[in-house]
Amino acid sequence: MYNRLPIVIAVLLVLFTTNGMSSKEKGHLYFPSSSKMIWVYEDQDGNELTRQVAESKLDDGKMYAGFKAEPVLKESRDFTRFLHPAYCHFGEDFVYLLVGEGLRKAIKARLTDEMELFSKLSVNSLKKNLPPDNNIKVDLDYKIKVDPIEPLKLLHKQIDVDNEWKALEINAKIVMKFNIEGIEIFKDAEDLPTTILDFAIVEKAKVVGTESIETPAGTFHECLKIVYKTDTKMTETRPIASADLPGESVTTIWFAPHVGIIKIHSETEKMFLHALRERELVKKHASDEEVTAITKPTVKTLQLKKYKIITDKEQNKQ
Repeated sequence: MYNRLPIVIAVLLVLFTTNGMSSKEKGHLYFPSSSKMIWVYEDQDGNELTRQVAESKLDDGKMYAGFKAEPVLKESRDFTRFLHPAYCHFGEDFVYLLVGEGLRKAIKARLTDEMELFSKLSVNSLKKNLPPDNNIKVDLDYKIKVDPIEPLKLLHKQIDVDNEWKALEINAKIVMKFNIEGIEIFKDAEDLPTTILDFAIVEKAKVVGTESIETPAGTFHECLKIVYKTDTKMTETRPIASADLPGESVTTIWFAPHVGIIKIHSETEKMFLHALRERELVKKHASDEEVTAITKPTVKTLQLKKYKIITDKEQNKQ
């Protein structure tokens, strides 16, 4: 009996090592970093995004797999946090995407777009309620700050159905103040109140299940389906009504084994303007196009158009 103990111990060690490797390799299974792969995606407007493995880097003792995306982004607001990041890290518990600066700029650009529209609506509203005077000048000063953003926890090593985790946390702030010139009661700009809006955005990921998905690149089976949903809270220096809730986003991603992301579907509401969509400011002073932009979510899709495994011969030519 004692002679069999080394065999039993050896078997247990093999099982333990195998389980440890399989849990760690699940991230590689659904988000591969093979140096010989290229992915080409197509969005709802027919635009292409090509993603390819690039040079890896070692930082603070951690190895980060490198990626590059083409074409190069011209607008920060077009940053896609699931495909544009240049580096990812396969950790013990998660596959991390270094979304940091790219996502920070995208959030700031998105809020800037909303503030520009809000400024236009607010100034028009104020002017219509002030005495007619050619010397009256109304504008809105605002500043937007988005805190540094930690890596996105894209995939958990446990891919069981209903498994849920906090994927991302974002904090942003808008400081705004109206300036009105030409009216006696507003001659001292310091008398006008400053409004501060604080946004706390938490995105949670949940494994929904697996299913077959058809894309322009073909049909993929046993695809992992994960839903990433934000929960946004907005606080203001003045009390806001309970109905004034900020907009949310829901993103569904399908991952195919050994291929990676094959489809993304996202619906995103306005963050700040969403809270004003039922107010008279929007109803009276926004055009039909602006009302649609404020009240309807932005829907975007990305599907895998084709992918390729580069042969050694092709790689040597590059």
